[in-house]
Amino acid sequence: MNWQEVGALPLQQHQSAALAVVKVAVALEKEQASSGLLESGKRHVIQLASETEEQRFCTWGQGVLSRLRLHSCDRDDPTCVRAVGGEKEGFADVVDFYREGGDALQSGVASSNPLALFLALQATTLGHSMPLVCGNGFECLEKLATAGRHEQVSRRQTY
Repeated sequence: MNWQEVGALPLQQHQSAALAVVKVAVALEKEQASSGLLESGKRHVIQLASETEEQRFCTWGQGVLSRLRLHSCDRDDPTCVRAVGGEKEGFADVVDFYREGGDALQSGVASSNPLALFLALQATTLGHSMPLVCGNGFECLEKLATAGRHEQVSRRQTY
C-alpha cells in the first residue's frame, strides 16, 4: 500500500484501516480488563521486565495511524486551505464523532485508549470543529500527553 502520496488510496480506505487498528486495540484493552486478578498481577510484573505484546501493538498502531492521511490538513492543499478558511467543503469528509464515530472509537475514547484518542482527533469533528476542539478535543490531547504520546500531541499542535 502506498501511504506516502496523497491520493494514492482513497480517503475511505485510510479511514477503514485506521478504524480496524483502533477496533483491535479496544478489543485487546477489554480482554485485559476482563482477565482475573492473578493474570493482571502477572502481566504487571512482565510489563516491568519487558515490553508486552499490547505495548508493541500500540507502538505499531501509532506508526500506522501517523502515516495515514486522516486530517483535512494532511490532504491536498486545496482541501487544507478550505478547512483552514472554515469553508464547509474543507470538512466534507470529516466524520461526525457523535453521530458516525462508531462504538469502538467512542468506547476507546471513553477509556482513554491512546490509539482511539489520536484517531478521534485526526479523523473526526473532535479535531476539526473549533467548539469541539476547545471542549473534548483538549481533553483528548491531555489524555494523549498523560499516556506519553508526546509526538502525537505535538503533531496535533501544527494544525
